Amino acid sequence: MIRIGEKTILLLFPDGRSMPFDPAVLQERLAAALADYVDPKDRAVARDLASAVEMALLSRFRQEETPCINAETLDEMICRILAGAGFKSAADAFLRDSLLNGNDLARIPRARIRTFLEENLTLAGEALERIVEKVEHTMQSIGADDSSPALALELAKHFLALSAKGITLPVETPDFTPDRAFTVLPEDLLEKLSPEAKNCFEKRILKIQPVNLKIFPALRISLRLSGLAAEEGLCPPLTEMALQVGMLRIARIVDEICLAADEIFRARGCEKEVPAKVLLHLADGSIFTHDWMDCTNPKAQEKCAVSLCRMFASEMTRVPVKLTCN
Repeated sequence: MIRIGEKTILLLFPDGRSMPFDPAVLQERLAAALADYVDPKDRAVARDLASAVEMALLSRFRQEETPCINAETLDEMICRILAGAGFKSAADAFLRDSLLNGNDLARIPRARIRTFLEENLTLAGEALERIVEKVEHTMQSIGADDSSPALALELAKHFLALSAKGITLPVETPDFTPDRAFTVLPEDLLEKLSPEAKNCFEKRILKIQPVNLKIFPALRISLRLSGLAAEEGLCPPLTEMALQVGMLRIARIVDEICLAADEIFRARGCEKEVPAKVLLHLADGSIFTHDWMDCTNPKAQEKCAVSLCRMFASEMTRVPVKLTCN
């Protein structure tokens, strides 16, 4: 996914390393920390938390040309956001994982976990195999191909303790109740829209994600240009000019959606979040530029998709806080 027009924020580590902040990587870390407290199939909580952190960073460094932040400072910010969302235990797990992995440059591939644990634990036979299986399964579930020695040992000791005591991990209940009062569903917005706007959703030109008012009160709107071109009766090959009238029409509908969201936010007691922030995503950028605009070179597809996304955003009354395209 291409992120358009955003600054690169560098993470600084105690050992002198630096790397760009990547919200997708943060989302995976948050999903791992929340694994015991949120349905693993529900990626929305980790996604919204990652977006909240990203928006906080972009706001903090808006005036800086070369923004950077210490990894420890960022982790503390993330833990505050987790705790504020009602996941105090998940915040503790996130910080514990950061401490275990932060300063350790040695990495153990998943294939060597068994040998490492055999060398560092007084275990053998079936007992060893059970622990190795649990540690490897945990790594696999969070998408980790390797581990720090500290984390591997900590996980092994954790599973040993549970096995010895016969403990079952409790499921944490968030401090807030994730009921309808805190969630704005697409149908909540649709019932306030005009028939023309509703038709855009039926034709899959536009799509909206549910909004979590407690974690990240912002509209995630996806635009599918292939649906727009088909609805307008256009035929390839197209130019940007050929899409302009259709884009303007859909942009007015997005403005209508924003006003409907503002009304719902006020009704739910979130006046401070009005006007609602918008994250705009061009869902089929690469496919559309290839199939409808004869862009066969990957670099040309990317350049054209970015241009189309910016073109649509420029037609909107409300400026999106984030632009992305596939």
